[in-house]
Amino acid sequence: MAANSAVIALLDPDGTPSADAEQLQLRFTNVAEKLNGQMVEGTLQDTAGRTRAITLYYVERVQGDKLTWWNDIRRTAAIGASGDYVNAFSVNEGATKTTSFYPFGCVTGASQGRAVGIPPLLGPRISRIGYNADADLLYVAFDVALTGANIANSDGQGHGSAEVAVVRYDVDPIWGFRDTARQYYALFPEVYTRRAKAEGIWLPFADPTTITGASDFGFAFHEGNYTVQKDDSLGIASFRYSVPMYYEMPMDATLDRTYDAALIQLQQDANGTNKTKRQWARAVLNSGTINATDLFNVSIRSTVWNDGATWIVNPNPNIPAGRIRIPQAACSTRRRKETVSTTRRPVASSMASFSMGSRPTETFWTSTRRAWPTPLHRRPSPPIPSSPSSRMVQCLRDGRLHEPGPAQRGKLLMANGTAWRIHQFVPLVDVPGAEVEWMNNGVWRPDNDPQFNYRRTLAYQKPFLLLQNTDFTLFGSVQVEKYFQRSLFYGCFPSLFHGSGYSGYYWQTSSLYNRDRSLFVKYIPLIKQVSQAGWEPVTYASSSNPGVYLERYGKQYLTLFNLSASAITATITINLGSWGVAGSSVQIMDDISGRTWGSSPPSATRV
Repeated sequence: MAANSAVIALLDPDGTPSADAEQLQLRFTNVAEKLNGQMVEGTLQDTAGRTRAITLYYVERVQGDKLTWWNDIRRTAAIGASGDYVNAFSVNEGATKTTSFYPFGCVTGASQGRAVGIPPLLGPRISRIGYNADADLLYVAFDVALTGANIANSDGQGHGSAEVAVVRYDVDPIWGFRDTARQYYALFPEVYTRRAKAEGIWLPFADPTTITGASDFGFAFHEGNYTVQKDDSLGIASFRYSVPMYYEMPMDATLDRTYDAALIQLQQDANGTNKTKRQWARAVLNSGTINATDLFNVSIRSTVWNDGATWIVNPNPNIPAGRIRIPQAACSTRRRKETVSTTRRPVASSMASFSMGSRPTETFWTSTRRAWPTPLHRRPSPPIPSSPSSRMVQCLRDGRLHEPGPAQRGKLLMANGTAWRIHQFVPLVDVPGAEVEWMNNGVWRPDNDPQFNYRRTLAYQKPFLLLQNTDFTLFGSVQVEKYFQRSLFYGCFPSLFHGSGYSGYYWQTSSLYNRDRSLFVKYIPLIKQVSQAGWEPVTYASSSNPGVYLERYGKQYLTLFNLSASAITATITINLGSWGVAGSSVQIMDDISGRTWGSSPPSATRV
């Protein structure tokens, strides 16, 4: 792809060339050399003043024998003579109703490898990264909508536009996806720099001073800022709690649990005397997301914390406020300002329920589409513009807490529900985390390797926190130890929360945490060690047994995971030169058991 030109082939839905290809322009705004590759940025511009749904492809010819497509750091697929290879999940939007899990992808051959991707701060995009064997093309596809009605992405004269960007570089064919990730982090160091220096587990809401011997458990991140001074005395970081993506409206017990009844109450609250209800109701009327049938996206449900309606809203601060309405962002901002830290350490922010954005929820509200600051997405049928639930990505991108600002300077952001699907979240979060449930109805079902690979790859060396929700009378010490062991392998910090129905709070039940105290004392310091060393995608190590997985942390630690339920043997080969310790005296030790495996030559240096 040249810096000042491109071949644009505009096709109609049936695949034939379109007659109005000349009505689109692709203008390159920047071609930057980055390491051994390039980043190409451009703007797709409509010149006819039409609303369009477009899929824009960036392609590279990649040919060779025995080509391999990489799905993640551990899974590959041999490329055949035909077919499309892509690691994606289903959504409601885009030409194919799919979008890629990862922001990059790669194909390798016997002696070479090639990667393409999209920059981590490009913003919300429905995009697919894949390889088409029929055409021998490695590609990035962007599904965008062009409309002059979108203020931020038009020229003011009715011509819509969309910014796109692609990174491209060679990769080591031996390490494939791992080397793709390694170079991607190096391309964008400002995004992948670890800002949260603390090492430890997630404490959800409980007062740490009510937990006997709290120092044994390794608390580092407290979700909830009502015990800031107590947290500070124990060296625990406090995070304000906020849920900016929806409003849970309690409904009167006498009302029917229907859409119409919920809407009537919302409208009454918007004009009522209760200030809090009035503000939130007006925020929903102004910023609530709308579906294709012109109805609000809302669910009627009864939970422990709310019996009523949950309105899905758009926290985009660019949405203008109407005469009696206020933007959702105003309510979210007000909530974040409720408590001001009086300690020497700043209180950071915690956002919950990011998983509500894991599947795009489109909005057809005209004011929302007008104010959306990044290019709109296209729907498959009919191909019309919509705004996605990845609205949270834009909200975070425009107000990253660690960057200078009147109310944000020096803050960190912790977020629950990250790294399930949408990759754009994690680069914007300092402390990503996820609630999990590994024992449902007494059946042990841990998160699988692809899910953990996704978390670790997207987070890189940021601390990733887990919070177990289950029945802790069934999830006993045996399961807790297995949970800790798996977390140690992937360098994640494990914690525990509650059972079903928000009952059986782990950290408020001394019999539970005392039962498992010795396991925390044994494993959390080890997880701290590997987390502090920092996960490195390229292991420079191999196992003779495919049933033994390996991960590397810094220049000191290699974690091993046995997939089987019984003991197995494997020969582990480590390239000490690539680890940066060639010529040194090294000693191989098992930090869990304290056993020495060997040394070469005998010395006290540990690897």
